[in-house]
Amino acid sequence: MKGKEREEIKILIADDHPLFREGLRRVISLEDDITLVAEAKDGEEAVKLALALRPDVIVLDITMPKLNGIEATRAILKEWPEALIVVLTFHSSEEYIMQVLQAGAKGYLVKDSDPASLAETIRLVYNGGSIYPPSILAKALSQAQKAKAETAAHKEPGAKLTPRELEILQCLAEGKSNREIADDLCISEKTVKNHLSNLFRKLDVSDRTQAVLYGLKHKLVDLS
Repeated sequence: MKGKEREEIKILIADDHPLFREGLRRVISLEDDITLVAEAKDGEEAVKLALALRPDVIVLDITMPKLNGIEATRAILKEWPEALIVVLTFHSSEEYIMQVLQAGAKGYLVKDSDPASLAETIRLVYNGGSIYPPSILAKALSQAQKAKAETAAHKEPGAKLTPRELEILQCLAEGKSNREIADDLCISEKTVKNHLSNLFRKLDVSDRTQAVLYGLKHKLVDLS
């Protein structure tokens, strides 16, 4: 039985420049295991053809009219999450590559790469791989972990408050003035005001009373 790498890989290419599409067509014609099933001249057409034909791999230019490659990637994956997409770009900066990754493409290829790189990338993605610099993957992982932590903090009442802010919230619940809070915590009144400002902002309240009510509702203070 032939391995998956020898199976016919059906692809769709999308680029708004006819000469570049011709170049891609010629490169693909040299590969006996990759078949071009359709071409698109803009992002909207790419989305329609991708969803209608369901090719094995979709190769999208990043700069196209109507929908660019990143927008087209998002639109395709919204309707067909299993789609395998490679984005072609003239840009090699981390900013662009990160956008490609976040859109959901399995890889990117710089347009001035060696022609053989296209076929290699298509095979790699078809067989379950992805192509991104390690630095980009590390950055994406870090951002994902940060977003997860922020989401968890947002869901847990008071998680965004520092221990000092929780102390001040307790003092507010006990009806203490800024001067009394400053004396109890051995800090200046100015520092108390700064903490109060941060506390109100984090709890999305506008005054002491609302802060205390929030604290009571979410059991962040104890009046027993």
